[in-house]
Amino acid sequence: MVCESELVYSIYADGELDPEATRRVESHLARCESCRRLVAGLREESATIARVLRLPEPAKGVVRRPAAIAPSHLAWILAAVAVSALGMHAFFAELSQLRLPFALRWLDPTNPWLHLSLIPRVLVGFPQGGVAMFFQSVSIASIVIFALGCGRVLRRRPAVMLAGVIVLAFMLPSAASATVTRFPKSANGIAIVPADETIDDTLFIAGETAFIDGNVKGDVIAAGERIRVTGAVGGSLICAAKELDVDGEVTGDIYSLTEFLSLRGEVRRNVHSMAKRVGIASGSSVARDIYVFTDGAKIEGRVDGDARVFGRWVEVPGRVGRNLRFKGERILIAATGYVGGDVTADVKDKRTVAIETADATEERGVRGRVEINEKRPRFSTSRYAHSRFYVWQLVRLVAACLTGAVLFWLAPGLFMPKPQSGASLLRSSGVGFVTLIAVPLAALLSGMTLIGLPMALLALAAWLATMYMASIFVAALVGRSLLRSGDGNGRSFLLALLLGLLILRVAVNLPWAGAIIGFLVLVVGMGMAVFQAAGVMRRVRASE
Repeated sequence: MVCESELVYSIYADGELDPEATRRVESHLARCESCRRLVAGLREESATIARVLRLPEPAKGVVRRPAAIAPSHLAWILAAVAVSALGMHAFFAELSQLRLPFALRWLDPTNPWLHLSLIPRVLVGFPQGGVAMFFQSVSIASIVIFALGCGRVLRRRPAVMLAGVIVLAFMLPSAASATVTRFPKSANGIAIVPADETIDDTLFIAGETAFIDGNVKGDVIAAGERIRVTGAVGGSLICAAKELDVDGEVTGDIYSLTEFLSLRGEVRRNVHSMAKRVGIASGSSVARDIYVFTDGAKIEGRVDGDARVFGRWVEVPGRVGRNLRFKGERILIAATGYVGGDVTADVKDKRTVAIETADATEERGVRGRVEINEKRPRFSTSRYAHSRFYVWQLVRLVAACLTGAVLFWLAPGLFMPKPQSGASLLRSSGVGFVTLIAVPLAALLSGMTLIGLPMALLALAAWLATMYMASIFVAALVGRSLLRSGDGNGRSFLLALLLGLLILRVAVNLPWAGAIIGFLVLVVGMGMAVFQAAGVMRRVRASE
């Protein structure tokens, strides 16, 4: 007597198995007690999920086949997507031609630096009620969830459950013990570390404006409209702000996500920055290397190591101790500039490279070799006219198909043929959107403490894996709907997956509409992954 797979029993419990397979399963269940218990657990799980989602429980014996997408409906959907994409493209094209007054440019949705400046604003607005209150709320919620879980498993052992809750309460980090926090104490939105104050631990500071005039022996995590450091930071400086001014001393590295970075002090290690403008003023120094992604950078001070700049332009009237590596449009090494090593520049036009000093000396010029590479656009015409585009699409298709096959072999329950209704897909897109936004934010908050850093890294890894697999889940659903394949046969699944991946590969590469379709596939697929993973975990617990 050979038992069916768990996937077949899951489909049978949901009333979605075809009549012939249903008779075969029922005949086996009449002789196998362990399979009957498994099916009973699966039905109980389905009923629980239905009550939570307020969906009617599928009746026993009712066969529901996956609804195929009618060709006429599919044509209307594609036409609506195309018209919407064209309309949005025309709208933003006209909007980009508008020139708002400078004071109102923060309203311009086509400005990419607006999106960058939103990050520090969110980080500032979130903790205004107090990070301590947030961590206390998380601790209480975690204890309640832990207690409910223990109540289900250890409901007959209350002493063990109580001991576990107490241990968890002591293990959870609190903001007060892990870091020193500093927020505005008045309505002016200014957070200050006075010049006469010394902080021995890590400092988290946030406000519309934050001044660090004192001495911080640990790391500094700062968020706000403007951050200014005139004191000393013994560790690294991690900053998300619109403007970052460093006039003091940073012993560690600088990691900044800003609109403007101005360095007028001293950095003992490296500078890693993503900003619209980066300025290293005269008299300032960086003891090691700088790695800058920017629209434009100007190095007037001293960089003792390498300078790697990726952006539109860079100017070097100051000193770079070793090599200068640039990738962008325009580079200028002024007459007063000095590069102790090589200069390597990847530009679109060699005429945009200017080195004003002909001969190198100890104080100015380029001591090493100069290599200028003229990089033409990857696709000078349409990308669809190049074979390289189709080769990479094929590579991505094969990789996704192999990944889906491995997932189906390891956990076939992840690819159950649901959700299929419009309401279910809408729920999946909502859950996927929340997952897309909330997980990295939660990981960032958790990673602020040493205890929470491993969990934050694991959460980010799972988040990235889910983003990659989102299209695989959607492709499997599309392929099964078109082929009307809902059984657990591996060959039919692979055929459905391949068909779905082909359709998605074409859809996400459509002009204008491809980006919108890709985003919708991402959020729907992430929501499906969350729902299906939760369902698999419930079925595993039910079968134990």
